[in-house]
Amino acid sequence: MPDRNRRRNERHLECDRCGRSVVLESANFNIVSSDRDSPELCCPVCNDDPRPSHFSSHSIAIRFNGAWTPTMAFLSGAFPDGVAPVTTSRDRVTLRILIGLANLEYAGHFNYGSPENLGAGIDHAKIAWQAGSAVGYSRWSLASVRSGTHPTLRQVFVRTEFRRRGNGGKLILDFFATTGSGPKLVEYPNDASCRLLERLGFVERTSMGWKSCSDQLIGFLPPGE
Repeated sequence: MPDRNRRRNERHLECDRCGRSVVLESANFNIVSSDRDSPELCCPVCNDDPRPSHFSSHSIAIRFNGAWTPTMAFLSGAFPDGVAPVTTSRDRVTLRILIGLANLEYAGHFNYGSPENLGAGIDHAKIAWQAGSAVGYSRWSLASVRSGTHPTLRQVFVRTEFRRRGNGGKLILDFFATTGSGPKLVEYPNDASCRLLERLGFVERTSMGWKSCSDQLIGFLPPGE
C-alpha cells in the first residue's frame, strides 16, 4: 500500500496557489519546441489571465535534469551579487521565467517560453543577482541603421520587489561596459527608462524630448527594428 501511494503521488504535484493536485500529464504541460526536455507543468484552474488560454495558466514546476522543480526555485541560487551572462541550461530556464514575469506585468499573462518572448536578444542576455535571488535581466542584439551596425539594448526588466535598489542601473551599465567602445543604441525606452538613463549620464531632457548626451549612445531605435 505505501508503494502504491508513493507512485500515485509521483504522478501529481500540488499547485502552490490553489492547493489542488495537478496530474503530470501532457494536457497540463506547456512544451517549448526548443526545450522539449524541460516541459512546464501548469495548473488548469489557476489562470494568470482572465482570457482562457493554456499558456496563461499558473506555472507550478519545470522538469529539469530529470526531476520536477518548483518554477520559482529557479530564481534562487548561490550566485554572487552582480550581473552574470546566461551560459548554462539552468540559466536559460531562469531567464525564461524572468521574461515570463515581465510579460505578466506588461501584458497581463505569464506566457513562459512563448515564441515572442524568446526573440531578439536571447543570445546576448544577462541576469542580475542580489542576495541569492535572480532580480532581473537585460537582453541586447545587433541592429543595423544608416550609421552602421551597433549593439542595441532591447530590454531591461527588474522584478517589482527588487526595484529602487540600483539593479536596473547595474544592468544598463553592464551593457555599455561589455559591448565594446563603439556607439550603442537603446530600443524605444519608456519614460522611466529615460529617467534612469538620465541619472546614469546617457541622456538629457530637452524641450523636444529626450536626447543623447553621451558619445556612447547615438540614439533610440523604434521597437521591432
